[in-house]
Amino acid sequence: MSLTDKEKVQILDRLGTHLDDDKSKRDQADAYQIRSELGPIYTPVTWSASEEQVNEGWGPLASVIEKCNNLTDLIWSCENQFPPCLLRAIERKHPNCRLHLRLFRFHSLTASGEVDGYERELVESFNLHSISVRPFPNGLNGKPDYNMDAFYHVLNAAPNLKHVSILPASQSEELGRSLAEDDGWKGFQPPLRSLEERSLSSLMLLYGHELKVEDLSKLSKYTDLSKIRFLTLEGVTDPEVFTYLSKNVTFASLEMLDIHSCPQGDRGDSTSFAAAFSSLLNNLEPLKDVRLSGYLMNSLVESVVRRHGQTLLNMTLHPLDDRRSLCGLYCPFFARRTGTTLLDKYYFCEVCPDLHSLRELTLHFEDMRDVGREYPVTFYPSKETFHSAVEEVWKMIQERKEKPLSALHAIAPAGLCVFTKTLGTSDKESSIPINGHDKRPTYRTHEYMFRALPGADFDLE
Repeated sequence: MSLTDKEKVQILDRLGTHLDDDKSKRDQADAYQIRSELGPIYTPVTWSASEEQVNEGWGPLASVIEKCNNLTDLIWSCENQFPPCLLRAIERKHPNCRLHLRLFRFHSLTASGEVDGYERELVESFNLHSISVRPFPNGLNGKPDYNMDAFYHVLNAAPNLKHVSILPASQSEELGRSLAEDDGWKGFQPPLRSLEERSLSSLMLLYGHELKVEDLSKLSKYTDLSKIRFLTLEGVTDPEVFTYLSKNVTFASLEMLDIHSCPQGDRGDSTSFAAAFSSLLNNLEPLKDVRLSGYLMNSLVESVVRRHGQTLLNMTLHPLDDRRSLCGLYCPFFARRTGTTLLDKYYFCEVCPDLHSLRELTLHFEDMRDVGREYPVTFYPSKETFHSAVEEVWKMIQERKEKPLSALHAIAPAGLCVFTKTLGTSDKESSIPINGHDKRPTYRTHEYMFRALPGADFDLE
């Protein structure tokens, strides 16, 4: 469904949002636009309005939803609360529709634990399927923010909640939180309903700060970590995090593990950090997908391929250690791989080991002039040079492999363009606009985010 420009303006105007041609207001709106790990999140302007006013503004969309046949997913990517009329529409006409709240927070939550009836109804809805939250550890708008405290209770109250992401912490424009005067949050009054058996399919902890054992311990009180299938941990600096998971959580269903780690300061030397990390990897049941970035040692890579090689279908390592031979030895069913190579013929022969089942290869090409430089130069090879290199790599791989590749995704130095070559179909190319800055590729990506969930990519401007 797409809205006309006139309909977009009418909806925004009826909700009290006024974005006119004044440049300062447009700049302010742009400043609030957030693109999170889970897709676009638009927060141009927030307002206070009664439930009647909100329902009046979103009434046309609610009517459209009620007229849809078999709506399977509804994604809400706004900071403002999901409108009551939309919840009523999907509950009444689409009881099996999955509701995805990409940036959730309680707007009516008080220090005494009171929350209005609608927000209580929203988090206890049978339609709620995925949710993401952003902490404000220093308070919001000069007041203490208890949303993270309340969020843990949501994990135990939403009957069909399967996917949870905690986004990097943010700072309010008005800090002003006095911790000395804050007695802490006492819980919901009256309490939310509590379900006896609660488990998630995927959990992503993207805190943006050091992940602590206390964070995991608190989560374990509200959800069964052992039943998680997809786990992402960002910012692991303390080896005790690995030790806690090894000793306290038996991951019986885990399929994908993604960890970004880096030992820091007095948290122990790299040897003890690697030992705790390897212990966790060795204690896990064989995985299908492993993604490691940040701190990597050969021992960690070896732990992955020895323990999980027989079942691995995908592995991403950033930075990629020179252990390609281990992949061929221990990973017979390896189907997808991401790596780097220099834009030089001498290195092409190393990009693809003898992996019989490898079907899809993604290569980030680096230019020779960047090697050893603290700050890489801005160099963009001609498309002809890049395409020629990709063709040589493709030909070399197909000659060496018993089973041919089905796809080769090549990313040019500085991320200038992406070239995809597939077996039996025409090649595809996409270019990234360059604005005078070095557009080097981002090696850490979250393309697997919330597997099997739909994406949102839209704009009301």
